[in-house]
Amino acid sequence: MFRDVVFSFRSLRRQPGFFVVAVCTLALGVASTTAVFSLFYQVLLRTLPVPSPHELVVFHADAFDIPGGRSSDNSETVFSYPMYTRLRDGAANWKGIAARSSTSGQLVVDGAAERVRVEIVSGNFFQTL
Repeated sequence: MFRDVVFSFRSLRRQPGFFVVAVCTLALGVASTTAVFSLFYQVLLRTLPVPSPHELVVFHADAFDIPGGRSSDNSETVFSYPMYTRLRDGAANWKGIAARSSTSGQLVVDGAAERVRVEIVSGNFFQTL
């Protein structure tokens, strides 16, 4: 087996172009496989980093004509702040209710502005999670 390895290195040293192409092909294959698995793991396999992710509930209504609610651009129901406070204050059977909303904003670092997605959360958001 040692002779085979020595022969392989001698052959690759004689043809450096093939060697570079082979190494680059292997590197791209490993990198793309790692990237796809990382995305797959983050989206499908990993649970939410909260103590009891199975207890989380998202309030959503299919009818957009409920009082205090409206439809946003991604077909989710957006509840008004007074409706959120009524739900939060009347939540005797729940451990807590938190509110969140997503919007876009600008982040300025060293004079360079970049458009970012922003999550606006209620004061008890992290405590509830």
